[in-house]
Amino acid sequence: PLLLGNVNLGSGGLSATANGSITQDSNSTVAVNGTSALTANGTAASVSLTGANNDFQGAVSVAGSGAGGTLNGTVAINDTNDLTLGTVKSTGTVTATADEAVDLGSTTAGGNVSATAGGLLDLGQTSTTGNLTATSTTGNVSQSGPLTVGGSTSTTAPSGAVLLSDNNNFTGQVSVTAQTAEVASAGGLTLGNISTTGGFDAIANGNITQAANTTMQVAGPSDLSAGTGTVTLGNTGNSLGGPLSLSGAGASVSYGGGPLVLGEIDTGASGLSVSTTNGPISQSAGGITASGPVTLAATQNNGAVTADVNLNGTENNFSNTVNASGANVTLADSYGGIS
Repeated sequence: PLLLGNVNLGSGGLSATANGSITQDSNSTVAVNGTSALTANGTAASVSLTGANNDFQGAVSVAGSGAGGTLNGTVAINDTNDLTLGTVKSTGTVTATADEAVDLGSTTAGGNVSATAGGLLDLGQTSTTGNLTATSTTGNVSQSGPLTVGGSTSTTAPSGAVLLSDNNNFTGQVSVTAQTAEVASAGGLTLGNISTTGGFDAIANGNITQAANTTMQVAGPSDLSAGTGTVTLGNTGNSLGGPLSLSGAGASVSYGGGPLVLGEIDTGASGLSVSTTNGPISQSAGGITASGPVTLAATQNNGAVTADVNLNGTENNFSNTVNASGANVTLADSYGGIS
């Protein structure tokens, strides 16, 4: 094992190799102006450089004696300024924290990955079989390559945006807290708790659903695009402050958060089903294009009495049957009538 004391190195950087873990003495500081390459060999080795005043000005890479140069253990690194990871390979958890920006670079982990930044947080092209937890206290959460997450993903940017619009592979649910957010998936997408003070966009190449016991709390517009898949929103507690736009092979929305305003809608043969229990159904600017059957049902007072359905947009195109129930129903189709 290698135990570091106070280290202060210039642009030449730090290269450290140990037959065991690499750690630092309590109350010590590791300051490196150049890059750092840390190799901890062994069947159970870790790298833990978490001193409060550490300062790595160059990229920090971590390796070990496992397959492909993988560290057989955990990684934890702290920086009092910006922290940039280079190539990090670990069979265990990876924890990166910094008072300012964090860049995860090319991080591969067999356990959970946790990143906390006081400023901007770039998730790099992280791949983990575990969960991904990302927090930026004052900036955006973004990425510079595709993310692969075997567990759940939780992103928090209360003062900024979450921008995960690459060709990502999310196996578990994706949760977001931010001012605005964009989330994309190469396959299907399961939404966890979504909370934004502005808009929320989700793009998938498969079904978009909600995990059990989660909610969408979106103050601005929501835009959900499922490609060849379908969109299903029906959890109790959803609250949509702006128009809801949907596209995919079909969509099913059951909403109890008050009046529901539809935005741009483009659904295929699987149809469109929209129901409310606490307010009318209406639409904003934009059209509704539905090639499959459409079912609309508006009620209020928790479903006790009927409410209005008003879809009178000039760009609406209902190509199949429309079944609508409400106190007053107004439908418009500019391309061939309604059946």
